[in-house]
Amino acid sequence: MTGQKFPPNCDPNFGFFEIQCDWLIKYMDDKALHLDNLIDDDFIDAIRLLYKSEHYVSAMKLLMICIDTISYLEYGDNNGSFKKWINTYSDLKRLKITTSELWEFRNSILHMTNLDSRKVIANKEKRLFFYVAHPKTPSFREDEEGKYFNFLDLLTSITNGIQKWGESFNTEREKFECFVTRYDRIISDKRMAHIKFKEIIK
Repeated sequence: MTGQKFPPNCDPNFGFFEIQCDWLIKYMDDKALHLDNLIDDDFIDAIRLLYKSEHYVSAMKLLMICIDTISYLEYGDNNGSFKKWINTYSDLKRLKITTSELWEFRNSILHMTNLDSRKVIANKEKRLFFYVAHPKTPSFREDEEGKYFNFLDLLTSITNGIQKWGESFNTEREKFECFVTRYDRIISDKRMAHIKFKEIIK
């Protein structure tokens, strides 16, 4: 093995990594950054796969994580970013739920896989339940247990918000550099580097 030359991204005792695709080149052209396509590929596509496989709780968890990520990309690691992004870019009117209620739902489903956040238990916020139905199904009802909303209506609200968020970069160009810096640190199933092993590795 003495004198053997390896690619710069190669560890002779392990393998070598394929060079990752530059996401900025892939999703940007001379007209715009296609941010909605980027987020769709990196987050929404996996939510759809889980939903179609009837892993609805896992799909909902990933949707909450998606909102966490895009609110971080917009506002950084700051308290209140989740609710601020929803209030700025999304619309929950059809669902008849509030951003504060959705935040408590997010806390309980992500951290405990239940619907009882501390504020819900203390009767400071309504408990939210989601159900799975056609988007044209009435999206709301409420009883003594809490409020009920249609998963697909929430997903539509968020994806519409992502499109609106993407359009904001056309008028707020100062956000672009910070966004790129943050997104460079985002990991993705579709942008993973793969390890290949060669016979030269003994």
